Amino acid sequence: TNTVDQVIINKVRQNRSKSAKTIRNELITELGVSISQRTIQYRLNEAGYRGRAARKKPLVKNINRLKRLGYSYTYLSKPENFWGNVLWTDETMFSLFESAGRQMVWRKPSEEFSPECLVPRVQQGGENWKVWGCMSRKGVGDLVFIEETMTGEIFKDILSKHLFSSAK
Repeated sequence: TNTVDQVIINKVRQNRSKSAKTIRNELITELGVSISQRTIQYRLNEAGYRGRAARKKPLVKNINRLKRLGYSYTYLSKPENFWGNVLWTDETMFSLFESAGRQMVWRKPSEEFSPECLVPRVQQGGENWKVWGCMSRKGVGDLVFIEETMTGEIFKDILSKHLFSSAK
C-alpha cells in the first residue's frame, strides 16, 4: 500500500545504509506487515533510490564546512584570467592496503555526494604514504613524499623547494 511504501522510504531517508532485510524485519515488528526484501528493493527503486556503494570523503566538521563555503564566496566573482595565476596545493595520505569493504547506501542519482550518503574516511593503520602536490591551469607540479609528521617548518621547507619550480 501507499502507507507501507511511505514507511519504507522514510526508513531509508532516516538511515541510508539500512538494508532491505532490516527494513523487512522492522515492518513485521512495527506494522505486522510481511513483505519480501525484493519487494522492498522494487519499491525503493520505483521511488528513485538505488543501492550504491557510499562515496568516501574526508571527515570534515560542519563548522569547517561552513567556513570553507564562506571562503569560497570570496572568489566567486573572480575573472577567468585570475585562475590562470592560481597554484592549488594539498597533501594527503594514502594506503596500499585500504579496506576493501564497501558501505552500501540507498540514494537517488543526484544524491551521490549528499552528506547522508557518504562514508567518512579516516586515515589509520596499514602502510601509509603521505604526499604533497600541486597543480594549476597549466598542469601538475612536483609530487613530494613526506616521511615525517607534517609541521609548519616542514611545510615551509616543501614550499621553498618545490612551489616556484612547480609554478613555471
